[in-house]
Amino acid sequence: MKPGNLKPTFLSFNIPWLIVFLISTPIVLMLAGKNTTIFYKKLDAGYNGRAGVNWFYQMDNLTHDVELDGWAFAETERDNPDKSVKLLFVSDELSYEVDTEVYDEAWTKTFYTDLNVPDARNGYYAKFSPLGMKNGDYSLFMKVVENEYASGTFYSYSDFRKTNDEFIRLENGIEVTDLDFSNVTTSNAVKWYVDVCEIREDKLYISGWTLHKRQHSLSNRVYLEIIKPDGTIVYFSTSRVFRKGVGELFGNNKFNMAGFWVEIPLDSLGEGENHISMMIGTKYRAPIDYQINIIKITQK
Repeated sequence: MKPGNLKPTFLSFNIPWLIVFLISTPIVLMLAGKNTTIFYKKLDAGYNGRAGVNWFYQMDNLTHDVELDGWAFAETERDNPDKSVKLLFVSDELSYEVDTEVYDEAWTKTFYTDLNVPDARNGYYAKFSPLGMKNGDYSLFMKVVENEYASGTFYSYSDFRKTNDEFIRLENGIEVTDLDFSNVTTSNAVKWYVDVCEIREDKLYISGWTLHKRQHSLSNRVYLEIIKPDGTIVYFSTSRVFRKGVGELFGNNKFNMAGFWVEIPLDSLGEGENHISMMIGTKYRAPIDYQINIIKITQK
């Protein structure tokens, strides 16, 4: 048989698969977005409740589904049979809203003894595909409606990064090796304050806030640069903290998310004087690929 005689058979075998692919691709994209809707409303996070994430997992299936489980409640002394919790993945450009299922759990009532914690339905579970979301960094808030008298939107102290089909939770105090910090510049538009810088249980603990006056604090991430006595430079991620007082200080709630904290193992520091710098910037939503501003502090 001549080689050319194989072509019709090859094409006839692959055409059906090509048709299936062309048909299934929009279906996959439609399914990927079935549980996410763009949410453009102004975010006004509060303190009359609490929210958090117990565990997070991304599945290795066709739509790369994500499962989230945690707790969320607004303070109330009334019953909440029709309670609802929605996840809000918020960036400075847009946000996505995801429905959840609520369930009873035991520990929040005994843990938050200083708050009016509802008697039931303080847990939530969500499963969704992130494929329809735009690439970028997102802070996770919970929009909670307990009843007609109690509701609120609360920061979960969790941030996520979506890159194509990958959806990861950003961790605290992790050495950063995959970002380019070579274009660091100083700026008078960067304001900062360190509340705590001390050693706790063999770790360096730092907390405070930093912001760029011309940027929304949700568009920023805070990193630490450590220059060791021998000149070695390492970088670490931090976790975001909701600081309503910072927004009040500057007269704009776009700075409510300017807080940060980090724990770094002491073996990451060198013996002697280590120069520690706070960096503020973003990989996804800056005018250029990466933009950082820097202020130096010293840890001996």
